Amino acid sequence: MSTESLFVAAFPDPECQDGLERLAQDVVASLPRLRLVKPGRRHLTVLFLGRHDQPQPRCIDSAVQVLGSLQINALEFMLDRVITLGHPRRPAVAVAATRVPEELLRIREELSAALCSRCPRSDQAGAFKPHVTLAYAADPVKPCFDPVEVLFRPARLCLVRSIQGQSAYRILATRDMVPGSFLEPFSSD
Repeated sequence: MSTESLFVAAFPDPECQDGLERLAQDVVASLPRLRLVKPGRRHLTVLFLGRHDQPQPRCIDSAVQVLGSLQINALEFMLDRVITLGHPRRPAVAVAATRVPEELLRIREELSAALCSRCPRSDQAGAFKPHVTLAYAADPVKPCFDPVEVLFRPARLCLVRSIQGQSAYRILATRDMVPGSFLEPFSSD
């Protein structure tokens, strides 16, 4: 059986997606041996819900309920620095926010409080670093792009299943990031 990861992610609006694509192309042009993240997979992970060897229906059902009940306020912030994350030999190259907006922290805290007992999680060490991964490097890299400016405006907040070895995400539920929007659940089979 394949390992799956579950997470809640903010996906950018089209204008932000264009800005991320321009920056990704600049990164590829200046750093060797990078593999770009496909535009449809670029997202900001709000809360990682764990890596599992078996499906987690209780976690998924709870996350769908919580997404449906979240109070959503307008949110936009600047991604202003290029960083590397993960293993130093093959790092991810990402664009990150120096300052974490209060609204994003509130959404994350509400999700975490509601789901901590229902979703067995792993890999929860470290501080929250809002970022969007642009590429993966085959070798160690030291990006030197600071400062950059990409205005991050999430279009939607999604519950996502990523299965190891599969190139596409499975969106289990989505919620527009517009105040007063409603949840659109999808099949979670």
